Amino acid sequence: MIRTHTLFVSPSLAPFLPPPQIFFIRLDSLSIHISLFLHYTLLPLLSFVVQKIMITHTYIYIHTHTYI
Repeated sequence: MIRTHTLFVSPSLAPFLPPPQIFFIRLDSLSIHISLFLHYTLLPLLSFVVQKIMITHTYIYIHTHTYI
């Protein structure tokens, strides 16, 4: 079964994300899924707060395919 996840990332954050290949991982447990969520959701938000970056209304879509 292939699950497709879509991350909504502000363009100003894009340079800080790892290459797309990083997204193609096998989720063997919930903990990996949670760590991905923390890495790609909470950390960028904290980065926004710390660096006080203006959040724009323009978003790029990163499609990730997770094989379960």
